[in-house]
Amino acid sequence: MISVRKKSADLYHLIRSLTQPEKRHFKLYASIYNSDNNKTLLLYDLVSKQKSYDESHILKKMTFADAKQLPNLKNRLYKIILDSLEAFHSNNDYELELRKYLNQIHILNKKGLYNQCIQVINKAKKACAYYKDDFHILRVLEWERKIISNSGYANHSVEEVQTLLNEIADKVKQYEILCKSIKASTEIAAILKKDFTAREQTKQDRITAALNNLTAEEIKDASYYAKMHLFNAKGLYYSAIKDSKNSRKNQKDYLKHIESNELITVADIEAYTIALNNYMFSCPQGEKYDERLSCVEKLKELAQHSMVKKNRQIRCKILTRYYNGFIATHTENKDYLKAKTLIPDIAILLEEYNDTVEKDYIIILSFNISYVFFYLQDYKQAKFWINKVINSDDANLRGDLHCFARMFNCIIYYELNDYETLPYIIKNTYRFLLKRKSVYKTEQVFIDFFRSITKLQNQDALTSIFESTKNKLVEITKDPNERVALDYFDFISWLDRKIKS
Repeated sequence: MISVRKKSADLYHLIRSLTQPEKRHFKLYASIYNSDNNKTLLLYDLVSKQKSYDESHILKKMTFADAKQLPNLKNRLYKIILDSLEAFHSNNDYELELRKYLNQIHILNKKGLYNQCIQVINKAKKACAYYKDDFHILRVLEWERKIISNSGYANHSVEEVQTLLNEIADKVKQYEILCKSIKASTEIAAILKKDFTAREQTKQDRITAALNNLTAEEIKDASYYAKMHLFNAKGLYYSAIKDSKNSRKNQKDYLKHIESNELITVADIEAYTIALNNYMFSCPQGEKYDERLSCVEKLKELAQHSMVKKNRQIRCKILTRYYNGFIATHTENKDYLKAKTLIPDIAILLEEYNDTVEKDYIIILSFNISYVFFYLQDYKQAKFWINKVINSDDANLRGDLHCFARMFNCIIYYELNDYETLPYIIKNTYRFLLKRKSVYKTEQVFIDFFRSITKLQNQDALTSIFESTKNKLVEITKDPNERVALDYFDFISWLDRKIKS
């Protein structure tokens, strides 16, 4: 059962998500369709002024109703806001437009106005074709079959009915391919969201199985959106099995596939965002700098798209990818001061849109910001941001970053010369890695190294440990599954600098 506190928080977050045009429309809508003497509007004003939800404060200020009326008022306010949002977006959201057509067909059918039904059906079919919609078209075609049947097949030949049935069969086949494509891309993405490294063979086998559910013939017959999901699934698959060449090829095909079409829906923009992000990170580190920077700039431009400005969720998704791409690209180019320039904007985004930003991107951005501060030798800020990863709620989301964040934290404490706390940090890190069964060869060398240096006072002995650890890692990371660790923090380069200094 959903708690009262959870429902109240939902209302607060819904109100916080409203844009200025949506707020104006809501107030107009509520004043027309609300019949409770403006009590819901007064409640709306109280909630919208709060920086965080405080029900006790609302009860003190709520002079227009008894405390026992508050639950009903909140439910009514929530419903009116959703109704007003549906009305506001009905003319600029293609899915709402198609549902409106379907509702009109339903009503006209009940009244027996079959010719008018067919007119609306034809409008809906044109809309489905324009938006490349593989889902709603099935419902539209089923309504067409039903209306023809209800009208007693008047004005429709057997050949016309057969043509309709063949079209339905063809669309069902395409929809089944779309579902398989979505299943493949979603399943692979879900696996990698938990841990992007996929170093275990069992995880790689699961990813392979997810991709192999489509035949060559089905892939050939795939629709626009089905192909989009397929390119994404293949790109993620090759990335997971460390085949960077094929990963980049498929992510580039995914990007070209979308760029060859006009962005006419929010779904197109969301897909384009993912395609830009995936291609950007499929480019090998240190290479294709201009192409990566081009993707960053395209994401920046996309955030200014008219459809994006009206959609809080998609704007957040684009901005997080833009900020992350900007930091990662300039960090890999060793331009840490340039990477730092957007950190204040990121901090504002994470604070103001905390309820909307995807949890894994809070972790990713925090990790990358810590990395920037580390190389700028601002170790206190590096520690502050890495602790946001370590202390985040869900350690199962991006478990790879949780593991490497704890290892990185050991290095930060070492650079801070906090040798008193460091042994406890190392101990907790090892326990965490053991619990997650993430003690690979690289991680074991790392832990052994830090256990050793905390006991050494002699500079020559310390240099010797640095050199022997570096040599071990150079050998171990010839294995692609072990080299993955260096994508998160180049431990070998850090050891090199320590040896030279």
